Amino acid sequence: MIANSEQRSQLIKVCVLGGLVVLLAGSLIWNFARSAAVNVKPHSRTATNFMVTWRCLGCGNELDDVADRGPRTCPKCGKNEMYVRFRHTCPEHGEFMVAFDYNDKGKPERVKVADGPWVPYFDPATNKFGFTCPKCGRMLDVAEAPRAALKPGDVEEPEIPPDQQVPNPEPKPSAE
Repeated sequence: MIANSEQRSQLIKVCVLGGLVVLLAGSLIWNFARSAAVNVKPHSRTATNFMVTWRCLGCGNELDDVADRGPRTCPKCGKNEMYVRFRHTCPEHGEFMVAFDYNDKGKPERVKVADGPWVPYFDPATNKFGFTCPKCGRMLDVAEAPRAALKPGDVEEPEIPPDQQVPNPEPKPSAE
């Protein structure tokens, strides 16, 4: 009787373990089948699909427009020194303006941190990006994100939500 009870206990253990293995295998097969059905396309951002601030390196004039290859001619001073700029920060030394120059494919080609020289955006020889702090050499953190460019037909979002906007009062007629 003891032998039957031990055999029965072992049989139950084997059945439970076998059931768990079958459930695990079924779960893995189901997850694999579902992941194969999803076609994930990587998003590649180019210069022409986001809004940026253009800054003239000559006079400091800024304007917002779609990113593109620089330089552009500055409408204020007439110099051909307008480039896309983003704010970057160093935790130790503060904020720096980083100018970007894009290639014909809309990818960054070179950068200029503050008043420093133009350097490659990415240097494969050193495996480093060009926007480092000019004081300590640490990689700069992005301080502002690019804004999505408006497509034809898009309406620019108002800065004040519609339910919080106050209409302009009607001008009062003059008492003449």
